[in-house]
Amino acid sequence: MYLKEVGIYIKYLEKKEIIEKIMFENNCSYEEAIKIDYDVNWKWNKIRRFELETRCIASMFERLLGKFKTADCSKINIMIVDDITMEDISICLGIYTIQYKLDYNEFFIKSDEEKKKITLNMIRECIVKIVKEKKWDYEPFEDTFNKITELEYNNFWMYKKTCKSPNKLYTGEVYFEHEVKEIKIYLVITNKHREIIKKKLIITELPDEYAYFRHIGELTWVSDTKFQMSDITKEKVWGINL
Repeated sequence: MYLKEVGIYIKYLEKKEIIEKIMFENNCSYEEAIKIDYDVNWKWNKIRRFELETRCIASMFERLLGKFKTADCSKINIMIVDDITMEDISICLGIYTIQYKLDYNEFFIKSDEEKKKITLNMIRECIVKIVKEKKWDYEPFEDTFNKITELEYNNFWMYKKTCKSPNKLYTGEVYFEHEVKEIKIYLVITNKHREIIKKKLIITELPDEYAYFRHIGELTWVSDTKFQMSDITKEKVWGINL
């Protein structure tokens, strides 16, 4: 088994006074009020927002770490809480869950650069705890944390699939710039020295792999000077010319 993913989530916190207020306003049961509270006040403007704004560094960590073999863990879930109620690491179906105390409201008002640093520190502290408890080798993680800081928290990379031009002089590629609030997708053309000679922004999307992956389909050259990409349905096509 390999560690493949780190997810960072806010744990929903039920507050009795708020639930009772919702019950009164909506003439509903306690359970129905909890659902309303979650859907209206938590799901998008807290839980989903926090997940998206930490995804930049979490995905960078996953990509740079590469394959790390474990006995029983494929994913680490970091649950953001107001107070730690579970000191131990829980394990279920290959997922480690660990609680982390953080004021998410304070997080939301930070700059994007500060959010990146907070996210990395959060992952580091949780990994250190897991390493100590499970006796993992810390060196691959330390190397990954160092790479992220050396790259100045810039989660930029080329897609693994490339496409050679018919005349073999150029390579068409897809380039990603994953930031806190968005991911930008570019078509680029590089020469034999891997130097970018043309770059074009084609898509701006939510900063989440599931949001942008559907855009990445077939890469083709339609001539010696025009490179293009279709989405996975082949209904949309974006092109770049030399």
